[in-house]
Amino acid sequence: MASVQNMTLILVRHLDTTLNDEDRYKEIDTTTIKNSDIKDIGIENILYETIKELKLDAKLKELGFTNIQYNSAIGTLIAKIANPSSEAKAYDYLCNTSAINELIGCDYNKISSNSIYRISDKLLAHKDDLEKHLYTTQKQYLSMMKQ
Repeated sequence: MASVQNMTLILVRHLDTTLNDEDRYKEIDTTTIKNSDIKDIGIENILYETIKELKLDAKLKELGFTNIQYNSAIGTLIAKIANPSSEAKAYDYLCNTSAINELIGCDYNKISSNSIYRISDKLLAHKDDLEKHLYTTQKQYLSMMKQ
């Protein structure tokens, strides 16, 4: 048995509420844990929830963005805010660093990097509509908060 300082108790989540504590908790040696494919999710989750709260996701669909364009736009916006950089670095961030794909169900490794490059032009083409939408939505949100 490993030394006590290397042992940790972890909660095993079960839907079965009839399990006793012995079955709900398992002892593991923390020195044997291996990680693979570690990705960021914190800021991405906050940004994605903000996008939904501002109804920007619905606006992109209303503007006729295809599914690939929608996923590219959401991913690019999150990548640019979380880690401002070029489109090439944004694509790398989406494929290799971020776990936003877990939140929105899009595998950025299956989207071409050209989609990420081109989406900025499409967003720019709809700049006025997007700014108007964000202004109106924020104004409504802030007026609700005052009440």
